[in-house]
Amino acid sequence: MHVKVMERLRCSDCKGKLELRPFEEEQIAFGGAPERVIKEGALLCAACAVWYPLTNYVPIMLVFETPLHRSFAAKQAANLKEIVGRYAFPKWEPQKGEASVQRSFTDQWDIVQEDALTFAHTAEELVELNKKVWLRWTQKKPGEVKSILNVGVGLGQESVAVQETVGKDAELYGIDLNLAVIRRGSRMKTRSNLHLIVASLFAIPFERNSFDLVYSQGVLMMTYSTKEAVRSIAAYVKPGGYLFVWIYGLDDHLVPKGFIGLLARFRYWLEIFRPLVSESPRFLRNIFFGVLTPLTHPLIKSREHNKPQWKMKNTAHALRDWFSHRYAHRHSYNELIEWYEDLGFEIVDVQSPGAYRKLFGRRLAGAGLTGRRVGGTLTSRTAQA
Repeated sequence: MHVKVMERLRCSDCKGKLELRPFEEEQIAFGGAPERVIKEGALLCAACAVWYPLTNYVPIMLVFETPLHRSFAAKQAANLKEIVGRYAFPKWEPQKGEASVQRSFTDQWDIVQEDALTFAHTAEELVELNKKVWLRWTQKKPGEVKSILNVGVGLGQESVAVQETVGKDAELYGIDLNLAVIRRGSRMKTRSNLHLIVASLFAIPFERNSFDLVYSQGVLMMTYSTKEAVRSIAAYVKPGGYLFVWIYGLDDHLVPKGFIGLLARFRYWLEIFRPLVSESPRFLRNIFFGVLTPLTHPLIKSREHNKPQWKMKNTAHALRDWFSHRYAHRHSYNELIEWYEDLGFEIVDVQSPGAYRKLFGRRLAGAGLTGRRVGGTLTSRTAQA
């Protein structure tokens, strides 16, 4: 973690300022004077009397305890002697279904730690996707967005693409619930303006009303309530700032025709097994996907445009995304627009299906909108505060 992150980072619970206790650090030069970068340490909130781990350059800002907290405490026992007596692990419970969602997403993203693709896209395609389909409006407003909160970063490749789209000088803070992002810390430490953090989108460790752009692609519908997830992250957009959200569309499986349409609808109905798979013991999930992946790999690969780069692990990643998570809500554009309007946002741009087809030769699914905040101060009903 770059030390400058402390200027913005706050307690996920009370939003108070934090005290940094570094255990292991180094100096990295970013075009000028060397900057302190913390590899291992703890973040203390005096008001709540809780401490948050910082490991492999990534702060763990969860408001609930995980096995990671306990293993970190055991590993760093000597450094934590003065802390443990006065501070405790975070004491809140996870939001409904979050423990399951964390497990399934961690397993999913661990599969593709060293992969060239993010879902079906290369790094260059992700930039084009954002520039021409999702964040077209930023190309007409160069330099306007200086701070970004990326909600649901996966392993961080999309965060890099968003930064390339908006401007390399923009400061981007990326949060995700999955613990696989921790392994990316050492790779991302040399990006001076990109910061990865493990946190819940219902307890975000920053001040509300503070970001020029809050961006979330393909994440919010995987929570217990997409509407409440939108409300939670919208509270972090500053007045005049922007909110981009992409979620599953209600009619995505009904649009394709012919044989492809039959496959789409069949896959949709298979998702009735999603809750069962998500709550199964890990070894049973591994067996299930271990059998399903080689059986479906040839068909799934045949549908992808990056066939040379598409490996068996990409199929496994895609299958887990389809079937292993507890939630996968679908919504109409009308629903999403109404949520934006209720939260004081005006719609300023809609994703471009025509541009997507030109880029990838296929139709664009889902509902993607950018809104500009014109209302007053927002508060998150669901954030732990």
